[in-house]
Amino acid sequence: MVEGENLNEVVNFVTKTISAADDSIPKSGLSFPKNRKPWWNKYCTDTNRDQRRAWNVFRRHPTAANQIAFQRAKSIARWAKWKSERGY
Repeated sequence: MVEGENLNEVVNFVTKTISAADDSIPKSGLSFPKNRKPWWNKYCTDTNRDQRRAWNVFRRHPTAANQIAFQRAKSIARWAKWKSERGY
Protein backbone atom coordinates (compact mmCIF):
# COMPACT_ATOMS: atom_id res chain seq x y z
CA MET A 1 0.00 0.00 0.00
CA VAL A 2 1.45 3.42 0.92
CA GLU A 3 4.72 3.46 2.79
CA GLY A 4 5.49 6.26 5.21
CA GLU A 5 7.35 6.96 8.38
CA ASN A 6 4.28 7.24 10.52
CA LEU A 7 0.54 6.92 10.31
CA ASN A 8 -0.13 10.68 10.15
CA GLU A 9 1.93 11.05 6.97
CA VAL A 10 0.02 8.22 5.33
CA VAL A 11 -3.34 9.70 6.35
CA ASN A 12 -2.32 13.14 5.05
CA PHE A 13 -1.14 11.63 1.77
CA VAL A 14 -4.38 9.73 1.24
CA THR A 15 -6.45 12.79 2.18
CA LYS A 16 -4.55 15.01 -0.27
CA THR A 17 -4.89 12.39 -3.00
CA ILE A 18 -8.64 12.14 -2.49
CA SER A 19 -9.09 15.91 -2.42
CA ALA A 20 -6.99 16.29 -5.60
CA ALA A 21 -9.11 13.67 -7.34
CA ASP A 22 -12.26 15.35 -6.06
CA ASP A 23 -11.11 18.69 -7.50
CA SER A 24 -9.99 17.35 -10.87
CA ILE A 25 -12.69 14.79 -11.72
CA PRO A 26 -15.79 16.45 -13.19
CA LYS A 27 -19.02 15.90 -11.34
CA SER A 28 -22.09 14.54 -13.05
CA GLY A 29 -25.63 15.36 -12.14
CA LEU A 30 -25.62 19.01 -13.05
CA SER A 31 -29.25 19.66 -13.75
CA PHE A 32 -30.34 22.23 -16.26
CA PRO A 33 -33.90 23.53 -16.40
CA LYS A 34 -36.06 21.61 -18.82
CA ASN A 35 -37.49 23.43 -21.79
CA ARG A 36 -41.12 23.21 -20.83
CA LYS A 37 -43.87 23.85 -23.33
CA PRO A 38 -45.30 27.31 -22.71
CA TRP A 39 -48.78 26.21 -23.75
CA TRP A 40 -48.95 23.33 -21.26
CA ASN A 41 -51.54 24.06 -18.57
CA LYS A 42 -53.32 22.37 -15.67
CA TYR A 43 -56.03 20.94 -17.92
CA CYS A 44 -53.36 19.18 -20.00
CA THR A 45 -51.84 17.76 -16.82
CA ASP A 46 -55.23 16.59 -15.53
CA THR A 47 -56.22 14.91 -18.79
CA ASN A 48 -52.81 13.25 -19.05
CA ARG A 49 -53.18 11.94 -15.50
CA ASP A 50 -56.66 10.60 -16.32
CA GLN A 51 -55.30 8.89 -19.42
CA ARG A 52 -52.50 7.27 -17.41
CA ARG A 53 -54.97 6.06 -14.79
CA ALA A 54 -57.31 4.65 -17.43
CA TRP A 55 -54.37 2.88 -19.05
CA ASN A 56 -53.33 1.31 -15.74
CA VAL A 57 -56.87 0.06 -15.14
CA PHE A 58 -57.12 -1.32 -18.68
CA ARG A 59 -53.68 -2.94 -18.44
CA ARG A 60 -54.59 -4.73 -15.22
CA HIS A 61 -58.16 -5.59 -16.22
CA PRO A 62 -58.42 -5.79 -20.02
CA THR A 63 -62.17 -5.65 -20.54
CA ALA A 64 -64.07 -3.95 -23.34
CA ALA A 65 -65.44 -1.28 -21.00
CA ASN A 66 -61.97 -0.45 -19.69
CA GLN A 67 -60.63 -0.29 -23.23
CA ILE A 68 -63.35 2.17 -24.23
CA ALA A 69 -62.65 4.25 -21.11
CA PHE A 70 -58.94 4.32 -21.94
CA GLN A 71 -59.54 5.26 -25.57
CA ARG A 72 -61.89 8.04 -24.49
CA ALA A 73 -59.37 9.38 -21.95
CA LYS A 74 -56.62 9.22 -24.56
CA SER A 75 -58.78 11.08 -27.05
CA ILE A 76 -59.63 13.79 -24.52
CA ALA A 77 -55.95 14.18 -23.59
CA ARG A 78 -54.98 14.50 -27.25
CA TRP A 79 -57.73 17.05 -27.84
CA ALA A 80 -56.74 19.09 -24.76
CA LYS A 81 -53.11 19.15 -25.87
CA TRP A 82 -54.05 20.16 -29.41
CA LYS A 83 -56.48 22.83 -28.23
CA SER A 84 -53.99 24.30 -25.77
CA GLU A 85 -51.19 24.33 -28.34
CA ARG A 86 -53.40 25.95 -30.99
CA GLY A 87 -54.70 28.56 -28.59
CA TYR A 88 -51.29 29.66 -27.41
